[in-house]
Amino acid sequence: WKRQRVKIQKGELFAILAAVLFAGAILNDAFIVKTFDVASYVTITYIASSLFILAIHPKKIQSILPLLQSKVMSKLSLLAFVYGITSISYLLAYKLGNNAAQLGALFQTSSILTVLLAIFLLKERSSLATKIAAGILSFIGVLLVK
Repeated sequence: WKRQRVKIQKGELFAILAAVLFAGAILNDAFIVKTFDVASYVTITYIASSLFILAIHPKKIQSILPLLQSKVMSKLSLLAFVYGITSISYLLAYKLGNNAAQLGALFQTSSILTVLLAIFLLKERSSLATKIAAGILSFIGVLLVK
């Protein structure tokens, strides 16, 4: 702790809003996939969200077209493939596991892995002891949720 005042700024408010909306979306997804095919649902939601964004910002299509022809497209395609598999796996876990609270906690292990990978791959060594302690506490929390 670095004896600083906690001051909520615009970015933090957006993060809190995103967390609330994300939690609502997860609960909605868990409810829907109980009676719907997961792969079809993921496909429909990705297409619908893309069309929604396009409807809000139709002129942005001009800036997307050069991206499709760039060298970044192969990396972007790989990322999209991995993200699609992740989404399907995530929702299948909800469909088969039938326990949104427990699965929600288990999925937070991604935060622990992100911190560990940031320490080793990105060399983020500031407050190392605090990061490791937080990771251990998070892992214990995941184990306690039943």
